[in-house]
Amino acid sequence: MLEMTGQGCREFETYSRLSFDYLFELAKDDLLYHMTRLDIAYDDHIGILDIRQIEKDYRAHNWVSRSRRGRITIDLSREKDDDGKNIEGISVMTGTKSSDMYMRIYDKGIERGFKDGRHWVRCELVLKQDRAVKFLKCKEKIGEKFRGVIAGYFRFIDPESSDTNRSRVKMRDYWSKFLENASKISVYSKKEIEYNLGRVYGYVMHQAGNSIYTYIKIVGIMKFLDDLFKRNSKLTPQQRYLINKCKAAYKDQQNIDPDILQAIADCFRS
Repeated sequence: MLEMTGQGCREFETYSRLSFDYLFELAKDDLLYHMTRLDIAYDDHIGILDIRQIEKDYRAHNWVSRSRRGRITIDLSREKDDDGKNIEGISVMTGTKSSDMYMRIYDKGIERGFKDGRHWVRCELVLKQDRAVKFLKCKEKIGEKFRGVIAGYFRFIDPESSDTNRSRVKMRDYWSKFLENASKISVYSKKEIEYNLGRVYGYVMHQAGNSIYTYIKIVGIMKFLDDLFKRNSKLTPQQRYLINKCKAAYKDQQNIDPDILQAIADCFRS
């Protein structure tokens, strides 16, 4: 298991003979490795992102997003402004920490406790599971991918527009400058539930178990097995694959001893 914090990433860049490109190539192989989370951050030091304006637009709902949930948090710094008030550290988050993707914009300078008023606003994109892998598999450079995913996920819009269709309203100038006309990139993948023996067991025992038990209790185990093997239903490709996969592990149970069947039948007669 490998977990790299921000400091860990910096140490990796400094001391390792390998590169992040090499590390990402490994992570792309989802048959050998399982990536749980990837954080990508953009640090604005020149004033493109104004955290106060972002907070104002967020509160006014001047934005559209694939996620309908978000929040604003304000942390009071120990540092004082010119009026003697505690400096507010503002954080705006779209999505939730439990979701597969969310975005957070916050004042990194205040978080670090800088007293010189330097501008440092961070926009952070958090991707989990297959969304992280799909991000890595995109062929574009990391900055282009970062902006492209955000362009397809979230944008601040002009509040002065009269267009009632918010999806057509043009972006705020600062957000457009931030995204640099990036083409939208989707990292969405349709969820597929793994079909395995555990799922079969759960269905047979919990959902169909009472019906199976009732049928055997009425007609007997031999009649049940006879009807089961004579039915006309065809197996799905997933079911055939699972049978072939498990044959070796359960080879001794393919042919059930008649005495065992008789013992089972006797149980149902009681």
